[in-house]
Amino acid sequence: MYHEKDCLPMHPTPDTITTYGRSVIQFGPLNNRVYLMKLDSDDLQDIVPELEELANANGLSKICAKVPQQAQTHFVNRGFGLEARIPGFFHGQENGLYLAKFLHPARSQPDQTCPEPPWETNSSQIEPGVHQPECSLTRKLSSEMPIHKLGLERAKEIARIFARNFSAYPFPLQDLDYLQECMQTNVCFFGLEMKGQIAALASSEMDEAAGHVEMTDFITLPSFRGQGLATLILQAMEQEMRMRGFWIAFSIARAGSPGINSVFARQGYAYRGRLVQNTRFNKKLEDMNVWSKRLFT
Repeated sequence: MYHEKDCLPMHPTPDTITTYGRSVIQFGPLNNRVYLMKLDSDDLQDIVPELEELANANGLSKICAKVPQQAQTHFVNRGFGLEARIPGFFHGQENGLYLAKFLHPARSQPDQTCPEPPWETNSSQIEPGVHQPECSLTRKLSSEMPIHKLGLERAKEIARIFARNFSAYPFPLQDLDYLQECMQTNVCFFGLEMKGQIAALASSEMDEAAGHVEMTDFITLPSFRGQGLATLILQAMEQEMRMRGFWIAFSIARAGSPGINSVFARQGYAYRGRLVQNTRFNKKLEDMNVWSKRLFT
């Protein structure tokens, strides 16, 4: 675990990432769930009992699965329900689903203080290339402060930012070893600097085999908020991911954070559903909104 001399806060033990066959699973008490992150078709017939065994053995109250639509019936017949659907999630063609099975009734109750975005207002955002006009501040910032890809030499700084701003995070980005491994494999971090320091950053988690990329890990330092920096970084990430040939960009945003949800809505992302009590930030599990956008017409 990475610790700076300025006494960064300790973080809880992260959930475990393991494999079953060629499928990838995360499980543990931090998020109190079993999460099928990647399903290999060869594992389909036996994967649900494995997920249930992990949940029961560890006393976890939710099982969630990210799967192609062709696997929906197999999971639904075993007690899973649909939480979100992303059109064209796999290679721009097959839909992707987020399915969930709740093992305790209380876990299935959504946060009533965070109403879902109204689906009907997103019709203009479903079509690719439809954007709201940028505000004058965003245009001004874009010309004055370019976004940079952050290399391994900035890993300590990135880890410190996450350690200082979150007492718990769903993946251990405050851990330098974990962060460096991500940066050397499939995650590209982007940052915007002001006054000689990183003011805001985010990452693109790329799945080249599936043709989609998750726009995630958005954080703007408190003294730089309210200036549209997340929008600037998102625009830069989209441009880079188009150049790399990704079909679909998506994000799983905290339902209780109106600001980041507004960023995706204004940038042409469509609301696709909600993951209930899904992810731990700081002291509690939070509902998550799913957004997606086609990067090519």
